[in-house]
Amino acid sequence: MHMDRWTMRAGLWALAILLLPCGEASADPAPELAGPREVITQRYAVMDRIIASGAPVEAMRKEIQGSMGAFVDFTELARLTIRREWAGMTKKKRVEFAALLQTLISRTYAKRFEPDHSLKVVFDGDAEIRKGRARLRTTVSSGRTTADVEYRMHQPPERPGWWTYDIVIDDVSLMRNYRAQFQKILKDGGSVETLLERLRKQTSE
Repeated sequence: MHMDRWTMRAGLWALAILLLPCGEASADPAPELAGPREVITQRYAVMDRIIASGAPVEAMRKEIQGSMGAFVDFTELARLTIRREWAGMTKKKRVEFAALLQTLISRTYAKRFEPDHSLKVVFDGDAEIRKGRARLRTTVSSGRTTADVEYRMHQPPERPGWWTYDIVIDDVSLMRNYRAQFQKILKDGGSVETLLERLRKQTSE
C-alpha cells in the first residue's frame, strides 16, 4: 500500500474510532436501549464536544486515549486476532494480552487525531443485525479524504449495549490488520509469550 494512502487510512481509523460510544452524556438513552446507529450518533456528539473544547492537542489526545476502553470491546478484538492461540491461554494471559492491545491501539490512533480535522458522516441506512451482531455502514469524509467505514458491533453477555470489535475502512479491517501482524510473528517461530513480550516492549516505549 502506498504510504500516503496508508497515512490517510490510519487517520480515518482514528476519526472513525472517535465516533464510537463512550456513554458520557447523561441524557443519552440507557446502553441497553440504544441501537447501533444511536450509539454511533451519540459518539459523534461527544466528538463535537472534544473538538470544541479548545484543549491543547496533547490534552485532547489523552482524553481520546482514555475514553477508548469505554466503547471498544478489546477482549473480543484480542480474541479475534489470535483465535487459535486464545483458546489455550490462561485467563491471566488473556487479560494481559487484551490490555496490551488496548494500550497499543489507543496510543497509535490518538496520536493521529488533529483538532482541526473536519468530519462528515453519512449513514447508509440502519444497521444490519443478525444473531447478536451488527454491521453499520457509513461514509466518512475528512478534508479531501473520503472512505467507506463499516462498524462491526456485538452485544457481549457480560455487559449491556452494543460494543464495537472491528472497524472496516475501504474493505481493510482493523482486526484483520493486527491479526496479520500477530500471525506473522507466530508463524515465524514465535510463541504467545514472544508476542506478549513484543507488545510489552512496544507499549513501554
